[in-house]
Amino acid sequence: MKWVSEDIAMYKEASEYVDTVIIPLQPYSFTLKGEDMAERAVQSQLLTKLVEGVESQYKGRVFLTHPYVYKEDVDAIEVERLNDWTAHMHQSGLVNVLYFTYDMKWKKVERELKGELVWLTAPAGNASSESDMKALHNQVKQVSELVESYW
Repeated sequence: MKWVSEDIAMYKEASEYVDTVIIPLQPYSFTLKGEDMAERAVQSQLLTKLVEGVESQYKGRVFLTHPYVYKEDVDAIEVERLNDWTAHMHQSGLVNVLYFTYDMKWKKVERELKGELVWLTAPAGNASSESDMKALHNQVKQVSELVESYW
């Protein structure tokens, strides 16, 4: 289920079966130069497609939130903000909180997080090439097995 009106109605009906939330972590920066900024944008698109693929496999058990968007830096303030989100979700009855990201900076603070970090390597290229979509599809399969391991 996603944060869209149709799925919210379904969530209200089946909330007792939804125990996992996926939060995509997406950095932004307007200080990056040309190619770096374009690469971040492609990673954002790919991450969105990846988490939507995982969500579609587990619709009714997994809830996909909007991305957690943060400035390039992963600092104590961002960790605290993300942990606040996580605490709210735990209070709402969601047992498993999974953070999905292509940003390796989160690995440095992983132990401080109140949810589980799923760090992935982004496929090289662009978000619309056939080879990237194939690589992304394979990632969805692998990540789906990982998600199941939390249950």
